[in-house]
Amino acid sequence: MEAFKNEPFDLVFLDENMPGMTGLETLSILKSINPTIPNVLVTKNEEEHLMEEAIGAKIDDYLIKPVNPKQILLTIKKFTENKRIVTEKTSMAYQQEFRNLSMLINDGLDYNGWVEAYKKLIYWELSLEKLEDDSMHEILQAQKSEANNVFF
Repeated sequence: MEAFKNEPFDLVFLDENMPGMTGLETLSILKSINPTIPNVLVTKNEEEHLMEEAIGAKIDDYLIKPVNPKQILLTIKKFTENKRIVTEKTSMAYQQEFRNLSMLINDGLDYNGWVEAYKKLIYWELSLEKLEDDSMHEILQAQKSEANNVFF
């Protein structure tokens, strides 16, 4: 617990049966210290009540023993590379849509056309705000500014 309080962690693996505290008791404390760090419960117990408790305690994932190394590697990749992959895919999708939106904005739209254009801009604004890619935010803001100028 001291290390978790004082050092940065990307991911925590907990065993259900640990000396001193159970995995679920430990999970509760870890979540109170930092709820953003993903936690994975490793257990041989497949009972439904345990899984419900783990889900209720906001476990991020669980592995059933015996666990093979590939399962552990995939779990690590899922949590450590997920944000990067989502950022890349979302940024790429917006870049592809950018040209279509620009053409739409400069297409002499009627009222309904502007409503549709702004729905698309807001969709991308909500999608991109979750990312840590400031360049995409800047490009979108420039596109929104262009849309406002053309609209007025």
